[in-house]
Amino acid sequence: AVEEFGPLVTDYARPDFAQPRAYKARIVGQVLHIDDFGNVITNIDDRSVDRLVGIGGVLRVALGRKALTLRRCKTYADVPAGSPLALIGSAGYLEIAVNQGNAAKAFGVEVGDPVQIRLPRLH
Repeated sequence: AVEEFGPLVTDYARPDFAQPRAYKARIVGQVLHIDDFGNVITNIDDRSVDRLVGIGGVLRVALGRKALTLRRCKTYADVPAGSPLALIGSAGYLEIAVNQGNAAKAFGVEVGDPVQIRLPRLH
């Protein structure tokens, strides 16, 4: 039975990393996980990204110390091999990836690094 593991916790505290901060034209979060393929999984959820840009739209992404301009895609195959992209992963969070590559290595990213997304500036 569940009771064998200890008392049921109902007043748990959510860690600070669990919630990105949304502003008018940008969202600030952090890298939560890097998977075995080098895809960078953030704590920015799909609803937050949807409010900013749809599929095919362009995002400016500050990832660690790198500034990137990425297209939001539905699948990795939406860009040529070796090209970076942004997409919503199977867990429902924004991922920064390189089609058939390793985004974490390419961009020098580690778990805990800050991530900021915004729309590109119009000239």
